[in-house]
Amino acid sequence: MKKILVVAVVMFAGCDNQHLVGRIGQNGNDAGPSSTADARQAVPVESLDARVIGPIMQAQTSWTGYIENYQFPSGSDVVKFTFAADSAGQVVGSVVLGNGTPPAPATDPNVGYPSNLPAAGYDGSWTEGFSYSMVNGLSTPTRLRFTIRSFELWSGWCALQTPVGGSDMCLPGWGGSLSGQCSQTNPANGRTTIVDCGKLNLCVDVQVCACSTTSCVVTPDAGPELSFDIAITNNDASGSVTGSLGNNVHFTQDQ
Repeated sequence: MKKILVVAVVMFAGCDNQHLVGRIGQNGNDAGPSSTADARQAVPVESLDARVIGPIMQAQTSWTGYIENYQFPSGSDVVKFTFAADSAGQVVGSVVLGNGTPPAPATDPNVGYPSNLPAAGYDGSWTEGFSYSMVNGLSTPTRLRFTIRSFELWSGWCALQTPVGGSDMCLPGWGGSLSGQCSQTNPANGRTTIVDCGKLNLCVDVQVCACSTTSCVVTPDAGPELSFDIAITNNDASGSVTGSLGNNVHFTQDQ
């Protein structure tokens, strides 16, 4: 087998026109944003799962299965994943939930993302059809474990943001209000600025982006996660997934 050197880096893509599915917090619990600036230092995307994968010893395989007693908004219960591993069992791969339309990249930094973001703001939902990257993946001949992170959805959108002086968020750290329309008021001069409600929610309430003086990235190690633990027997695999999607999962290797 030809050996391939792969770097396990979380690659993000923005999206639009997709379903929002399932509600889950990090490690299976509801997760609120950090309120301390020093806990949210902006870091390169590569550091989110920057393990160096050695020569791939296990050929890439794809699997299709379902979550017991769960249904996504599209009506599907399907979960698909593809992965490969090096000789140490470190994994690279991707996971798609449901049968929703694959999302398109984000293009407007001034409007909440995606376009069908709930009116009340992001609620911890997962996105059908989006290809989530596996992180912290490990495999043996009989077992596979990996995690996916919901905030990956906003990596492209965060990259479009312009850093704000004096703030580690993608908007000034002045809070905000909703009274007919969303706005922020500068405490230094009392001036009020109208802000898109979706952007206000994502930047200030949820804090999906972490900004330095020069750029913004998706906030690392934050937001809801799903962790899979799967036992593999020949071409079949079964196990569990944590969180509100949590239940037993079953897969068959694609031919």
